Amino acid sequence: MRRLILLFVLLLAFSTVQATTIHVPADQTTIQAGIDAAVTGDTVLVAAGGYPENIEFIIDVVLLSASGPDVTSVAGVASGQPVVRFSGGSGTVSGFTIQDGQLARGVSVESGCEATIYNCVVTGNDDGGIHCDGAGTTIRKCVIYSNGYPWSGAGVWVTANQVVIDSCVFHDCTSEAGGGAIHADQMDDLTVSKTIAYENSTGGHGGGFVYVYYSSNVTLLGNTIVSNTSEDRGAGITAWDAVALEVRNNIIAFNNVGYGVWISGSSGIVCEYNDVYGNEGGNYYGCTAGSGSISEDPTFVDAAAYDFTLLPGSPCIDAGDPAPAYNDPDGSRVDMGAIWSLADYPLVRDLNFGSDAVGDIVINPTPTIYWSYLDPGNPTQYQFEVEVGYDDDWSVAEMWDTAPTISTDTTVIYAGLPLENDGSYYLRVRVHNGTDWSEWKELAFQTHFATVIHVPGTFSTIQEAVDHAGTFDTVLVAAGDYSENVVVGETITLISESGPDVTFITGVTYAEPVIRFHSGANFSGTVSGFTIRDGQFSRGIYVMSGNAPAIYDCIVTGNGDGGIHCDGEGTVICKCVIHNNGYPWSGAGVWVTANQVVIDSCVFHDCTSEAGGGA
Repeated sequence: MRRLILLFVLLLAFSTVQATTIHVPADQTTIQAGIDAAVTGDTVLVAAGGYPENIEFIIDVVLLSASGPDVTSVAGVASGQPVVRFSGGSGTVSGFTIQDGQLARGVSVESGCEATIYNCVVTGNDDGGIHCDGAGTTIRKCVIYSNGYPWSGAGVWVTANQVVIDSCVFHDCTSEAGGGAIHADQMDDLTVSKTIAYENSTGGHGGGFVYVYYSSNVTLLGNTIVSNTSEDRGAGITAWDAVALEVRNNIIAFNNVGYGVWISGSSGIVCEYNDVYGNEGGNYYGCTAGSGSISEDPTFVDAAAYDFTLLPGSPCIDAGDPAPAYNDPDGSRVDMGAIWSLADYPLVRDLNFGSDAVGDIVINPTPTIYWSYLDPGNPTQYQFEVEVGYDDDWSVAEMWDTAPTISTDTTVIYAGLPLENDGSYYLRVRVHNGTDWSEWKELAFQTHFATVIHVPGTFSTIQEAVDHAGTFDTVLVAAGDYSENVVVGETITLISESGPDVTFITGVTYAEPVIRFHSGANFSGTVSGFTIRDGQFSRGIYVMSGNAPAIYDCIVTGNGDGGIHCDGEGTVICKCVIHNNGYPWSGAGVWVTANQVVIDSCVFHDCTSEAGGGA
């Protein structure tokens, strides 16, 4: 027996030692290759970049990005296939933007799998963000937005038991039936907590935030549900034939068309300690406000800017369930909603870098920092302090500390140590009203100062240069014929040195556009000075939804499936020659399926379609 125990210990130690980290692209060039090379317990660590592929988990592997979802994306390329698929095991995916599910979901967790999806952004997927059919799955600290689905649950569709959704944000998810953000569909044991949902929408079945359908033991705890829309029933919550539904400590306010809470044919409903207010169709249907519930304006810091922090004096502060199990992190009685309140005035609001940043990427080495001061009792700021550092422990502000500065100014130009290109930093600001300091307002940011990448000087192909370019970089291409298909996923300037007469991009991949701006990339840069030709049974240029490029001084010719398909709102096509393109349907020159498109000073000739719209 002792020998058997010793053998077991040795085997366990050996298996633990063997767990390893596989680096992408250093050890394996693609994420799928990294997963395929892994064994149970391994970690696949992925460097920043865009990875156009669909990936599948079949064993217990941790898939982790090195730099987070802002700079690490997985974009689907196979129509009808999820971008990330769990078909076996209990894997983890953390720190990615998961996008461009083409007629498919962003993430599919199949039956028998127990996935953890952490710190991910899930966006731009045609068939919904996440489908969870795997019991025990956890979705935590994710942002799930701009996903569509022709049925229910455009954000997350739950058909499995024992699922947790915690500390997430849902917005701009649209379904045609029910559950704009979440659909709990004939399942048992779902908890949704500390989650923010705004501007999601759904059709006649209702549930702009959540549609609970023939499900049991669903708990909605401490969520902020604002400005969602349904055509009928509940714009916030809809429950149909639910059993044991608990709605507690939520803010359900300012939702459109439908009710705040709509319940029918259900039993075991607990609806307590909620603020249900200002919902267009009414606050409650099929249930009543339970113990501790109120109907008052929650008074957010800035709902128009999607800051749903509670202002001091909000009726939702210390108004949630008084049971100690629900207490806020500071030990006080829990606030209603997903975000616990600030202590008191004064407040710092709207901390930002203005035009010196795009999102959280600062593009100026000496940016201007802006904020707003708020204190109704002391309307004039007395002093401020600004700190910038490498991390958020703030034992020291490594880059810059203004020290307390007597001033009413609410802007300051950065004057600390030089910010490094492609660096990661933290900023915090506090203000003083003459008596008291505010809480610190903190902001994480990255830097990227535009550079020029030469082709073929720096990289031999346009695609390599585009893949290595960051936001606002320029890819400058020398004269020549580049036989490749190019996928663009960053806001860059792609320009030729010598113009379209001597600079060609020639498609080589069957049924792939010569240039594709992929969905959700939010590209708003420029492509200029190329002849774009020979899309093989495909388009010359495909502008997918979510992009608004300027296509300037280009020739688009000889493409078998049309010259340009524009599905990106705000696209501009200027001073282009578009000729000799064919299409078996309509719009052989330019096919427009988006709003606010401009075509200016162009020439169309010899474009032929079989249905309508030759040019």
